[in-house]
Amino acid sequence: MTDQELIEMCAAAALEANRQYSISIGDPPLLPWDQLGETPKDSYRQGVVFALAGSTPESQHDNWRYLKIQQGWQYGPYKDEVQKLHPCLTAYANLTEEQRYKDKLFIDTVLATATANGWTPAKKKGK
Repeated sequence: MTDQELIEMCAAAALEANRQYSISIGDPPLLPWDQLGETPKDSYRQGVVFALAGSTPESQHDNWRYLKIQQGWQYGPYKDEVQKLHPCLTAYANLTEEQRYKDKLFIDTVLATATANGWTPAKKKGK
């Protein structure tokens, strides 16, 4: 399996985990992977690379927030795809525990999927 295939697989798995979690907490449902456009897919792919590099839930959220802002999104009281508003475009510390869990779930799903497909973390220098 190529690195790109692994990233794609992890991104789709992480989206599905967060999609199901979002439904369970009453958030608006996310589209399945095969219905997403390339911009949201690229955001998930970048999140996978960041997770595989050892991100924490807080740094994962900060990275997601940065990507969204680069795409023209702003904080808003509800998610609006047309106006590019999102209630989670705030500091990690301002998120509810339910919303913070999404970042942990993303990382955990990426690492589990990657590990199940033969990925191992790079060894730290000097160890």
